Amino acid sequence: MFIGKFFSFEQLRNDFYKKRKRLYVLTSKFLVMPAHGPVRISPGMLFWAVMLLLAAGCSERETALSVAGESTPISIESIKPSKGPSGTEIIIAGSGFSEHTEENEVTLNGTPVALTSSTTRFLKGTVPKGAGTGPIELTIDGKTITGPSFSFVPTIRVSTFAGTGEIGFRDGESAEARFNYPVGLELTDEGELIVVDYWNHSIRVVSPEGYVSTLAGNPNPGSRDGAADMTRFFRPIDVEVDKNGNVFISDFGNHRIRRITPGGKVTTIAGSSQGYRNGLADTARFSYPAGIAIDDEGNLLVSDSENNRIRKISTGGEVSTIAGSGSYGFENGFSELAEFRFPFGIDFGNEGRIFIADYGNNSIRLISSAKVVSTFSGNGVAGFLDGESDVAQYDAPYDVTVDNRNRIYVADFDNHRIRRISPRRTVTNIAGTGQPGFVNGDETQAQFNSPIGLAVNDDGTVLYVADHKNHVIRKVTIE
Repeated sequence: MFIGKFFSFEQLRNDFYKKRKRLYVLTSKFLVMPAHGPVRISPGMLFWAVMLLLAAGCSERETALSVAGESTPISIESIKPSKGPSGTEIIIAGSGFSEHTEENEVTLNGTPVALTSSTTRFLKGTVPKGAGTGPIELTIDGKTITGPSFSFVPTIRVSTFAGTGEIGFRDGESAEARFNYPVGLELTDEGELIVVDYWNHSIRVVSPEGYVSTLAGNPNPGSRDGAADMTRFFRPIDVEVDKNGNVFISDFGNHRIRRITPGGKVTTIAGSSQGYRNGLADTARFSYPAGIAIDDEGNLLVSDSENNRIRKISTGGEVSTIAGSGSYGFENGFSELAEFRFPFGIDFGNEGRIFIADYGNNSIRLISSAKVVSTFSGNGVAGFLDGESDVAQYDAPYDVTVDNRNRIYVADFDNHRIRRISPRRTVTNIAGTGQPGFVNGDETQAQFNSPIGLAVNDDGTVLYVADHKNHVIRKVTIE
């Protein structure tokens, strides 16, 4: 009865057959084989031998249950190798892992790692594309722990996407097209790349197949609304597309914001003459509006560069100021007290955050959802330094763009480099040697000449760069 509380008779039978060799050992301790032949084992002797075997089995099973019942702490001791590109096989050593692979959720710098096998002590997987440098994190049953950092070595390739490198105005195949100091870029959901061609005073489009055409404007400067092929701009500088296919242009030299409808009609939606005035869109004034971005509600944000302010054009046509006192300076704080020095590129991050390339302050500024301005990256000193955001240095950053993983890309204009800020605010150089030039290749070879505009695909694996003084559009593939 005592034994029956713990084991079924079937279990006893299985244990008996599995350990019948042990039965022989146990009974041999009590029986001595005489020289003249075997001794007949009595039923009583066999009974006690079986009882000893079962007792031993119970002891072993109870010990196993005790060990299994203990809670092994989850820990990550090491990751090997500790650096490498995407596709690198890694082994994570530690304790408390689940033997069921799917129950171990591993991320590298926030990017999911595909595991191929697991034990309680080891996890095996591969480094995902575009993960970036950062710590390994493991989640089991809702509990998350952080392990050592893995140094991601991106496989980066820079190529020429459109343009010959010669100044001109020519549509056609991308390898034959010509631009004249391209600036702002926008990648549409259909895969088209819209290019603001600054000194050609026009808006160009590169199709997914690599054909360049002119959407609106021509090399003759001016200010004229109407049909796209008849309209005129004066040094347009940035572009944004809304969910309905409307293309918005910051017409820098005309101090206006323009719109191109899907039907090809160009209108002025805000701005009149140079100055500073809030209110109705048609009477509002800007002074060299530069970067533009659209929020989820369809409101348009504008970096009003010479007014040192960030403005908003509501869907109802009202212009207001959301940050900046108008003073030329470097001051954080509540929106009306903050100071900028020629804010240019602008883009949205998660949770309503707004990132601004503060060109004159050599930094990336942040406007929180509570409208508080802070310095997100850079210390205000012109230079080149990677590392943590508060010590990183830039030299005239011109544009910012954010991918779906909340990684921020910076066109570092006077450093002739493309930089990236991880979600943990670590700054790295991903392309460019620091010397102006026109060289394709990997990240150690590629050269730019004053990169100015950026557009990135959702997962951050393809980045387009307006290579301003090379008069071309470059493509940076990141794996």
